[in-house]
Amino acid sequence: MTNLDAHTEDLTPYMYSDAILTGVHLTKQNDEMSSRVSKELCHLYNVTFKLECGTPELDIETALILDSVSVFLQTLKALEVTQGQYLSCDNTDGWVYGLNIINTLQMGSYEGITGIIEFGQDRFRNAFELSIYQIRGAMLERGTWNTTVGLSEDVVLEFEDDEEEQEGLELEDRNVNVLITLTKPYAQLKEQKEGTHRLSGNDRYEGYAIDLIEEISKILGFQYTFNVRNDNQHGHFDSLSGKWTGMIADVIDGRADLAISDLTINKERVEPVEFTQPFMSVGISLLFRKANEVPPSFFYFAQPFAIKFWQILAISYVIIVCSLFLIGRLSPSEWQRAETCRESKKYLENDLTFLNSLWFVSSGVFRQATNVKVK
Repeated sequence: MTNLDAHTEDLTPYMYSDAILTGVHLTKQNDEMSSRVSKELCHLYNVTFKLECGTPELDIETALILDSVSVFLQTLKALEVTQGQYLSCDNTDGWVYGLNIINTLQMGSYEGITGIIEFGQDRFRNAFELSIYQIRGAMLERGTWNTTVGLSEDVVLEFEDDEEEQEGLELEDRNVNVLITLTKPYAQLKEQKEGTHRLSGNDRYEGYAIDLIEEISKILGFQYTFNVRNDNQHGHFDSLSGKWTGMIADVIDGRADLAISDLTINKERVEPVEFTQPFMSVGISLLFRKANEVPPSFFYFAQPFAIKFWQILAISYVIIVCSLFLIGRLSPSEWQRAETCRESKKYLENDLTFLNSLWFVSSGVFRQATNVKVK
Protein backbone atom coordinates (compact mmCIF):
# COMPACT_ATOMS: atom_id res chain seq x y z
CA MET A 1 0.00 0.00 0.00
CA THR A 2 1.62 3.22 -1.16
CA ASN A 3 -0.81 5.54 0.62
CA LEU A 4 0.99 7.09 3.58
CA ASP A 5 -2.35 7.42 5.40
CA ALA A 6 -3.33 3.74 5.03
CA HIS A 7 -2.54 3.05 8.70
CA THR A 8 -5.25 5.53 9.75
CA GLU A 9 -7.96 3.38 8.13
CA ASP A 10 -9.73 0.50 9.86
CA LEU A 11 -7.69 -2.53 8.75
CA THR A 12 -9.29 -4.95 11.22
CA PRO A 13 -11.16 -6.96 8.53
CA TYR A 14 -7.81 -7.83 6.90
CA MET A 15 -5.87 -8.78 10.02
CA TYR A 16 -7.16 -12.37 10.15
CA SER A 17 -7.62 -12.96 6.45
CA ASP A 18 -5.29 -14.69 4.01
CA ALA A 19 -4.20 -11.33 2.61
CA ILE A 20 -0.75 -9.98 3.47
CA LEU A 21 -0.77 -6.18 3.42
CA THR A 22 2.48 -4.23 3.38
CA GLY A 23 2.58 -0.47 3.80
CA VAL A 24 4.74 2.49 4.81
CA HIS A 25 4.11 5.54 6.97
CA LEU A 26 6.10 8.65 7.83
CA THR A 27 4.98 9.10 11.44
CA LYS A 28 6.41 6.88 14.14
CA GLN A 29 3.91 4.41 15.57
CA ASN A 30 3.57 4.24 19.37
CA ASP A 31 5.82 7.27 19.64
CA GLU A 32 5.37 9.43 22.76
CA MET A 33 5.17 12.68 20.80
CA SER A 34 2.67 11.29 18.28
CA SER A 35 0.47 9.85 21.03
CA ARG A 36 0.49 13.12 22.98
CA VAL A 37 -0.39 15.21 19.92
CA SER A 38 -3.17 12.77 18.95
CA LYS A 39 -4.73 13.02 22.41
CA GLU A 40 -4.56 16.82 22.36
CA LEU A 41 -6.22 16.96 18.94
CA CYS A 42 -8.97 14.59 20.08
CA HIS A 43 -9.55 16.75 23.14
CA LEU A 44 -9.74 19.83 20.90
CA TYR A 45 -12.30 18.18 18.62
CA ASN A 46 -14.46 16.84 21.46
CA VAL A 47 -14.43 19.80 23.86
CA THR A 48 -13.94 22.87 21.70
CA PHE A 49 -15.68 21.96 18.43
CA LYS A 50 -18.08 19.30 19.82
CA LEU A 51 -17.03 16.89 17.05
CA GLU A 52 -16.10 13.24 17.09
CA CYS A 53 -12.38 12.64 17.05
CA GLY A 54 -12.53 9.71 14.62
CA THR A 55 -9.28 7.81 14.25
CA PRO A 56 -6.64 8.48 16.94
CA GLU A 57 -3.88 8.10 14.34
CA LEU A 58 -2.36 11.21 12.81
CA ASP A 59 -2.70 11.53 9.06
CA ILE A 60 0.31 12.68 7.07
CA GLU A 61 -1.10 16.13 6.24
CA THR A 62 -1.79 17.00 9.89
CA ALA A 63 1.62 15.74 10.98
CA LEU A 64 3.47 17.79 8.35
CA ILE A 65 1.52 20.95 9.24
CA LEU A 66 2.35 20.53 12.93
CA ASP A 67 6.02 19.93 12.14
CA SER A 68 6.21 22.99 9.87
CA VAL A 69 4.72 25.24 12.54
CA SER A 70 7.04 23.77 15.17
CA VAL A 71 10.16 24.23 13.00
CA PHE A 72 9.20 27.81 12.15
CA LEU A 73 8.65 28.61 15.84
CA GLN A 74 12.02 27.12 16.82
CA THR A 75 13.71 29.18 14.10
CA LEU A 76 12.16 32.41 15.38
CA LYS A 77 13.29 31.57 18.90
CA ALA A 78 16.83 30.90 17.67
CA LEU A 79 16.92 34.31 15.98
CA GLU A 80 15.37 35.91 19.09
CA VAL A 81 12.67 37.56 17.00
CA THR A 82 10.19 38.91 19.53
CA GLN A 83 8.69 42.02 17.91
CA GLY A 84 8.12 42.00 14.19
CA GLN A 85 8.20 44.98 11.87
CA TYR A 86 4.91 46.04 10.33
CA LEU A 87 4.87 45.48 6.58
CA SER A 88 2.79 47.31 4.02
CA CYS A 89 1.07 45.46 1.22
CA ASP A 90 2.08 48.26 -1.18
CA ASN A 91 5.75 48.16 -0.20
CA THR A 92 8.11 46.04 -2.32
CA ASP A 93 10.68 45.64 0.45
CA GLY A 94 11.00 42.16 1.93
CA TRP A 95 10.98 41.14 5.57
CA VAL A 96 14.26 41.89 7.24
CA TYR A 97 14.34 38.45 8.91
CA GLY A 98 13.32 36.51 5.78
CA LEU A 99 16.80 35.61 4.51
CA ASN A 100 18.03 34.89 8.04
CA ILE A 101 15.18 32.45 8.62
CA ILE A 102 15.98 30.58 5.40
CA ASN A 103 19.68 30.32 6.30
CA THR A 104 18.87 29.13 9.82
CA LEU A 105 16.50 26.47 8.46
CA GLN A 106 19.20 25.13 6.15
CA MET A 107 21.78 24.92 8.91
CA GLY A 108 19.57 23.43 11.62
CA SER A 109 18.33 19.91 12.38
CA TYR A 110 14.95 19.42 14.06
CA GLU A 111 13.09 16.53 15.64
CA GLY A 112 9.40 16.36 14.75
CA ILE A 113 6.50 13.96 14.59
CA THR A 114 7.67 12.84 11.14
CA GLY A 115 11.24 12.26 12.32
CA ILE A 116 14.42 14.21 11.64
CA ILE A 117 13.81 17.39 9.61
CA GLU A 118 16.75 18.76 7.62
CA PHE A 119 16.89 21.00 4.56
CA GLY A 120 19.51 20.93 1.82
CA GLN A 121 20.92 23.61 -0.45
CA ASP A 122 17.90 23.28 -2.73
CA ARG A 123 15.75 24.24 0.31
CA PHE A 124 13.88 20.92 0.17
CA ARG A 125 13.70 18.35 2.92
CA ASN A 126 16.43 15.88 1.99
CA ALA A 127 16.39 13.50 4.96
CA PHE A 128 13.43 11.47 6.14
CA GLU A 129 12.65 7.93 7.22
CA LEU A 130 9.72 5.66 6.36
CA SER A 131 8.54 2.90 8.68
CA ILE A 132 7.53 -0.38 7.02
CA TYR A 133 4.68 -2.43 8.51
CA GLN A 134 2.64 -5.51 7.64
CA ILE A 135 -0.85 -6.65 8.61
CA ARG A 136 -0.64 -10.24 9.92
CA GLY A 137 -3.08 -10.59 12.82
CA ALA A 138 -1.89 -7.17 13.98
CA MET A 139 0.10 -4.22 12.67
CA LEU A 140 3.69 -5.47 12.82
CA GLU A 141 6.69 -3.17 12.38
CA ARG A 142 9.09 -4.77 9.88
CA GLY A 143 11.83 -2.15 9.61
CA THR A 144 12.63 1.23 8.13
CA TRP A 145 13.78 2.90 4.93
CA ASN A 146 15.64 6.21 4.87
CA THR A 147 17.20 8.47 2.26
CA THR A 148 20.74 7.71 3.42
CA VAL A 149 21.00 3.94 3.85
CA GLY A 150 17.86 2.65 2.17
CA LEU A 151 16.34 -0.48 3.70
CA SER A 152 17.55 -1.26 7.18
CA GLU A 153 19.24 -4.62 7.78
CA ASP A 154 16.54 -5.83 10.16
CA VAL A 155 13.76 -5.68 7.55
CA VAL A 156 11.95 -9.03 7.39
CA LEU A 157 8.95 -9.15 5.05
CA GLU A 158 6.56 -12.07 4.55
CA PHE A 159 4.97 -12.51 1.16
CA GLU A 160 3.89 -16.17 1.27
CA ASP A 161 1.65 -18.20 3.53
CA ASP A 162 3.06 -20.75 5.91
CA GLU A 163 3.60 -24.28 4.63
CA GLU A 164 0.97 -25.58 7.05
CA GLU A 165 -1.63 -23.29 5.50
CA GLN A 166 -0.61 -24.39 2.00
CA GLU A 167 -0.94 -28.05 2.96
CA GLY A 168 -4.56 -27.46 3.92
CA LEU A 169 -5.27 -26.47 0.32
CA GLU A 170 -3.80 -29.62 -1.22
CA LEU A 171 -6.31 -31.94 -2.93
CA GLU A 172 -4.00 -34.89 -3.49
CA ASP A 173 -5.40 -38.24 -2.26
CA ARG A 174 -8.65 -36.58 -1.17
CA ASN A 175 -12.20 -37.55 -2.12
CA VAL A 176 -13.91 -34.38 -3.34
CA ASN A 177 -17.70 -34.02 -3.46
CA VAL A 178 -18.51 -32.28 -6.74
CA LEU A 179 -21.97 -30.77 -7.14
CA ILE A 180 -23.43 -30.63 -10.67
CA THR A 181 -26.70 -29.84 -12.40
CA LEU A 182 -28.02 -31.87 -15.32
CA THR A 183 -27.76 -29.13 -17.92
CA LYS A 184 -26.69 -29.93 -21.46
CA PRO A 185 -23.95 -29.86 -22.68
CA TYR A 186 -22.20 -29.47 -19.31
CA ALA A 187 -23.58 -32.58 -17.60
CA GLN A 188 -26.23 -35.13 -18.52
CA LEU A 189 -27.15 -38.76 -17.94
CA LYS A 190 -25.69 -41.32 -20.31
CA GLU A 191 -28.07 -43.34 -22.43
CA GLN A 192 -28.39 -46.88 -21.11
CA LYS A 193 -27.90 -49.30 -24.00
CA GLU A 194 -29.79 -52.56 -24.07
CA GLY A 195 -27.79 -55.62 -23.14
CA THR A 196 -25.18 -53.69 -21.13
CA HIS A 197 -24.68 -53.62 -17.40
CA ARG A 198 -26.41 -50.89 -15.42
CA LEU A 199 -24.28 -47.75 -14.99
CA SER A 200 -23.58 -46.50 -11.46
CA GLY A 201 -21.58 -43.84 -9.67
CA ASN A 202 -19.69 -41.33 -11.77
CA ASP A 203 -20.11 -43.49 -14.89
CA ARG A 204 -23.74 -42.35 -15.16
CA TYR A 205 -22.80 -38.84 -16.28
CA GLU A 206 -21.20 -37.29 -19.34
CA GLY A 207 -20.63 -33.79 -20.66
CA TYR A 208 -18.16 -30.94 -20.79
CA ALA A 209 -18.05 -30.38 -17.00
CA ILE A 210 -17.62 -34.12 -16.38
CA ASP A 211 -14.63 -34.31 -18.72
CA LEU A 212 -13.15 -31.14 -17.18
CA ILE A 213 -13.25 -32.55 -13.63
CA GLU A 214 -11.74 -35.80 -14.90
CA GLU A 215 -8.75 -34.01 -16.42
CA ILE A 216 -8.25 -31.79 -13.34
CA SER A 217 -8.28 -34.85 -11.06
CA LYS A 218 -5.52 -36.45 -13.13
CA ILE A 219 -3.34 -33.36 -12.72
CA LEU A 220 -3.97 -32.78 -8.97
CA GLY A 221 -4.33 -36.46 -8.03
CA PHE A 222 -7.67 -36.48 -6.20
CA GLN A 223 -10.75 -38.69 -6.29
CA TYR A 224 -14.22 -37.26 -6.79
CA THR A 225 -17.88 -38.13 -6.42
CA PHE A 226 -20.61 -36.38 -8.39
CA ASN A 227 -23.75 -35.23 -6.57
CA VAL A 228 -26.70 -33.90 -8.57
CA ARG A 229 -28.70 -30.82 -7.65
CA ASN A 230 -32.13 -31.97 -8.84
CA ASP A 231 -33.84 -28.56 -8.80
CA ASN A 232 -31.04 -27.00 -10.91
CA GLN A 233 -30.97 -23.92 -8.65
CA HIS A 234 -27.67 -22.10 -8.87
CA GLY A 235 -28.41 -20.02 -5.80
CA HIS A 236 -29.43 -16.54 -4.74
CA PHE A 237 -29.41 -14.61 -1.48
CA ASP A 238 -32.73 -14.53 0.38
CA SER A 239 -32.90 -11.16 2.13
CA LEU A 240 -35.75 -12.30 4.40
CA SER A 241 -33.99 -15.35 5.86
CA GLY A 242 -30.47 -13.99 5.40
CA LYS A 243 -29.31 -17.26 3.83
CA TRP A 244 -28.25 -18.51 0.42
CA THR A 245 -30.08 -21.11 -1.62
CA GLY A 246 -29.15 -23.65 -4.30
CA MET A 247 -25.62 -24.69 -5.15
CA ILE A 248 -24.09 -21.70 -3.34
CA ALA A 249 -25.74 -22.82 -0.07
CA ASP A 250 -24.44 -26.40 -0.51
CA VAL A 251 -20.87 -25.14 -0.86
CA ILE A 252 -21.18 -22.73 2.08
CA ASP A 253 -22.70 -25.38 4.38
CA GLY A 254 -20.07 -27.98 3.44
CA ARG A 255 -22.41 -30.42 1.69
CA ALA A 256 -20.22 -30.02 -1.40
CA ASP A 257 -16.53 -29.23 -1.77
CA LEU A 258 -16.99 -27.56 -5.13
CA ALA A 259 -19.69 -27.01 -7.74
CA ILE A 260 -19.40 -26.89 -11.51
CA SER A 261 -22.19 -25.74 -13.77
CA ASP A 262 -23.28 -22.97 -16.13
CA LEU A 263 -23.14 -20.64 -13.15
CA THR A 264 -22.97 -16.91 -13.76
CA ILE A 265 -20.32 -15.04 -11.76
CA ASN A 266 -21.64 -11.79 -10.30
CA LYS A 267 -20.73 -9.42 -7.48
CA GLU A 268 -23.30 -10.87 -5.07
CA ARG A 269 -22.06 -14.47 -5.44
CA VAL A 270 -18.37 -13.64 -5.19
CA GLU A 271 -18.69 -12.53 -1.55
CA PRO A 272 -19.61 -15.89 0.15
CA VAL A 273 -17.66 -18.31 -2.11
CA GLU A 274 -14.59 -18.30 -4.32
CA PHE A 275 -14.76 -18.79 -8.08
CA THR A 276 -12.16 -20.16 -10.46
CA GLN A 277 -11.34 -18.43 -13.70
CA PRO A 278 -14.32 -18.82 -16.07
CA PHE A 279 -13.75 -21.87 -18.28
CA MET A 280 -16.44 -20.90 -20.77
CA SER A 281 -18.20 -17.69 -21.73
CA VAL A 282 -21.36 -17.20 -23.74
CA GLY A 283 -21.08 -14.57 -26.43
CA ILE A 284 -24.12 -13.16 -28.17
CA SER A 285 -23.58 -11.99 -31.73
CA LEU A 286 -26.04 -10.43 -34.14
CA LEU A 287 -25.86 -11.14 -37.85
CA PHE A 288 -27.75 -9.06 -40.36
CA ARG A 289 -27.91 -9.01 -44.13
CA LYS A 290 -27.03 -5.82 -45.89
CA ALA A 291 -30.01 -4.50 -47.79
CA ASN A 292 -29.75 -4.28 -51.55
CA GLU A 293 -29.63 -0.79 -52.93
CA VAL A 294 -32.91 0.14 -54.61
CA PRO A 295 -33.27 3.28 -56.73
CA PRO A 296 -35.50 5.81 -54.95
CA SER A 297 -39.10 6.01 -56.12
CA PHE A 298 -41.16 9.12 -56.73
CA PHE A 299 -42.83 8.77 -53.31
CA TYR A 300 -39.54 8.16 -51.48
CA PHE A 301 -40.10 11.32 -49.42
CA ALA A 302 -43.19 9.73 -47.82
CA GLN A 303 -41.33 6.77 -46.30
CA PRO A 304 -40.40 8.44 -42.96
CA PHE A 305 -44.11 8.46 -42.01
CA ALA A 306 -46.79 5.79 -42.16
CA ILE A 307 -49.41 5.80 -44.90
CA LYS A 308 -52.12 6.66 -42.36
CA PHE A 309 -50.35 9.92 -41.59
CA TRP A 310 -50.45 11.00 -45.23
CA GLN A 311 -54.09 9.93 -45.53
CA ILE A 312 -55.07 12.03 -42.52
CA LEU A 313 -53.06 14.96 -43.91
CA ALA A 314 -54.86 14.75 -47.27
CA ILE A 315 -58.30 14.51 -45.66
CA SER A 316 -57.51 17.48 -43.40
CA TYR A 317 -56.37 19.45 -46.44
CA VAL A 318 -59.66 18.85 -48.28
CA ILE A 319 -61.77 19.67 -45.19
CA ILE A 320 -59.93 22.97 -44.60
CA VAL A 321 -60.24 24.00 -48.26
CA CYS A 322 -63.98 23.26 -48.35
CA SER A 323 -64.56 25.00 -45.02
CA LEU A 324 -62.67 28.08 -46.14
CA PHE A 325 -64.59 28.18 -49.43
CA LEU A 326 -67.98 27.92 -47.68
CA ILE A 327 -67.07 30.54 -45.09
CA GLY A 328 -65.97 32.86 -47.87
CA ARG A 329 -69.31 32.42 -49.66
CA LEU A 330 -71.33 33.04 -46.49
CA SER A 331 -69.32 35.93 -45.03
CA PRO A 332 -70.54 39.38 -46.22
CA SER A 333 -67.09 40.89 -45.68
CA GLU A 334 -65.64 38.74 -48.45
CA TRP A 335 -67.95 40.24 -51.10
CA GLN A 336 -66.70 43.46 -52.73
CA ARG A 337 -67.68 45.65 -55.68
CA ALA A 338 -66.02 44.77 -58.92
CA GLU A 339 -63.26 47.12 -60.07
CA THR A 340 -65.00 47.75 -63.41
CA CYS A 341 -68.42 48.44 -61.93
CA ARG A 342 -67.56 50.27 -58.75
CA GLU A 343 -70.48 52.70 -59.10
CA SER A 344 -73.00 49.87 -59.41
CA LYS A 345 -74.07 48.00 -56.31
CA LYS A 346 -75.35 44.98 -58.26
CA TYR A 347 -71.96 43.60 -59.30
CA LEU A 348 -70.00 42.06 -56.35
CA GLU A 349 -67.07 39.65 -56.50
CA ASN A 350 -65.45 37.20 -53.99
CA ASP A 351 -61.72 36.40 -53.94
CA LEU A 352 -62.22 33.12 -52.07
CA THR A 353 -63.09 30.98 -55.03
CA PHE A 354 -62.50 27.25 -54.80
CA LEU A 355 -59.20 27.50 -56.68
CA ASN A 356 -58.05 30.43 -54.51
CA SER A 357 -58.97 28.44 -51.40
CA LEU A 358 -56.80 25.58 -52.65
CA TRP A 359 -53.96 27.99 -53.35
CA PHE A 360 -54.30 29.74 -49.97
CA VAL A 361 -54.18 26.47 -47.96
CA SER A 362 -51.29 25.13 -50.07
CA SER A 363 -49.26 28.27 -49.43
CA GLY A 364 -49.82 27.80 -45.71
CA VAL A 365 -48.65 24.18 -45.87
CA PHE A 366 -45.48 25.05 -47.79
CA ARG A 367 -45.01 28.36 -45.89
CA GLN A 368 -45.05 30.53 -49.01
CA ALA A 369 -46.56 33.97 -49.62
CA THR A 370 -49.79 34.40 -51.60
CA ASN A 371 -51.76 37.33 -53.04
CA VAL A 372 -55.09 35.92 -51.85
CA LYS A 373 -56.31 38.03 -48.95
CA VAL A 374 -58.78 36.61 -46.46
CA LYS A 375 -60.88 39.08 -44.53
